[in-house]
Amino acid sequence: MCVDLTRFYMPYSLEGGHNIRPTKEGLALRLEDEWTALLNLLPVIHAANPELSAMKQCCDNNDHATQIGMLCCCRCNPFHVTTWNALN
Repeated sequence: MCVDLTRFYMPYSLEGGHNIRPTKEGLALRLEDEWTALLNLLPVIHAANPELSAMKQCCDNNDHATQIGMLCCCRCNPFHVTTWNALN
């Protein structure tokens, strides 16, 4: 198993929820050792970049209390993939 941190994009000519493609940017960390090593480095990363420790996840905001709120978020749903077009 791994943690996949890949960046995705949607080609303009293929807009739609099933046409999201991975880029070559990103990485996959093996869960057993690499992900654990990264988690152990977080104090060092925060010490070198104190602004990172003050960051807040968008899912902690009140507008994410519903599924529609999450789907309207450009970070959680960057391609605005919807199956609820009647509500738009």
